[in-house]
Amino acid sequence: MSDGILALGTYPIVNAIHGGQRRVRAIQKYYESIGIRYDYACIYEPKAYLPSDLGTHDIPCPKSHFMRQVPQIGDLRTAYECQKSLELLSWLGNLIREFRPRAIQLEQPFLGPLVLRYLQETGSSHPKIIYSSHNIESALKRDLLGKVEVEQADRQAVHDSIMSIETELCRHSSLIISCTDHDASWLRRHSGCPAIVIPNGVDRPVQSEPWMAAQIRDMFGGEPFLLCVGSSHIPNIQGFIDLLLTDGAYFLPSRHALALCGGMATEVVQSGAYGRYSAGHSRRIVPFPKLNDAMLDALKASCHGILLPILTGGGSNLKTAEAIAAGCHIVGTPKSFRGFSEYEGISGLTLADDPCSFRAAAAKALSAPALQIDRSEKDFRERVYWDAALARSDLKYNVEGLLGATHHQPAPRREWAQLRRAARSA
Repeated sequence: MSDGILALGTYPIVNAIHGGQRRVRAIQKYYESIGIRYDYACIYEPKAYLPSDLGTHDIPCPKSHFMRQVPQIGDLRTAYECQKSLELLSWLGNLIREFRPRAIQLEQPFLGPLVLRYLQETGSSHPKIIYSSHNIESALKRDLLGKVEVEQADRQAVHDSIMSIETELCRHSSLIISCTDHDASWLRRHSGCPAIVIPNGVDRPVQSEPWMAAQIRDMFGGEPFLLCVGSSHIPNIQGFIDLLLTDGAYFLPSRHALALCGGMATEVVQSGAYGRYSAGHSRRIVPFPKLNDAMLDALKASCHGILLPILTGGGSNLKTAEAIAAGCHIVGTPKSFRGFSEYEGISGLTLADDPCSFRAAAAKALSAPALQIDRSEKDFRERVYWDAALARSDLKYNVEGLLGATHHQPAPRREWAQLRRAARSA
């Protein structure tokens, strides 16, 4: 009998790139460090990942036409298929029989309908459910769809569908994990179980090669430069464009002065706002659309300041944790420090949320002396590293209590045999 956790999500974590993947990997490592087995599997969007990204038990989502007129809702389409697909139900049943978990941890809510369906159809109250929320997804998705000009009726329908999934999952969970106090408060209103807060964090730096630092110095002519990192998530792209590219990024000196990293780099460079002043931007902005963790850590170690142009979104932002740990100047927005309010008094931080103030703060940070912080502040900032953040949390206490109180009861053989026969004949 396993004492472990079976975790489920909508993306693989073999190659952890975006924030959700990195959070899941950090939680996995923490569970393993305290002796709790954590097996992860996902139902992923087929076109989004390469074979090398996939784990042994990861499977593609069946093709779905649910709300096909609406972009950016692959996760909701997966949730819809989870409510009716016998293939997915059989997949989950096989995982439960193989791993015999005492709890299922849902990384985000979208496979919740599948787990609740399994428990209902097998007549079992085990495994228990841990809901690991990364955002209030209903509100986040409604805001995101507003950025891509989806009609109001469709935005509301998406919001209501996801909120129904979130609230139903809250009601059936034995423990909830959230990213911020705000999210935890919302989740508690819909549940009767504990909701603990684990802010987003950052991995400790990897060892970079000396040539990387030398290459970075050459690229920026030995001059101070700013750094902005983000995935191709729409709020990242839109925030950068709105706060930094309005009327051109001429607040920067006419030299390489800003490293733009991650998936957002390609999208920004291809945007109309960048192209309108492409000659000026190409002199000032150096895109790094693809880079490994060692090069990213080398850039963070070399940069003079970090920009966090985040105007929308939910949960908390991993890039904020990276900026705090880096120990350099930071120019962010109040939204970027959601979930990190205890760090709003650190040295070298300026918060602004309009283009004029944000660009002025960025220019001031670039021209300021290099930031010097003392040992006590350095220790305080290191609390954002994943291992430190998880060790400070109540996760170990709550999960060990839940697993210890859970007596695993596999699905009755008769009901499970019926489900397998139905899946084979579908």
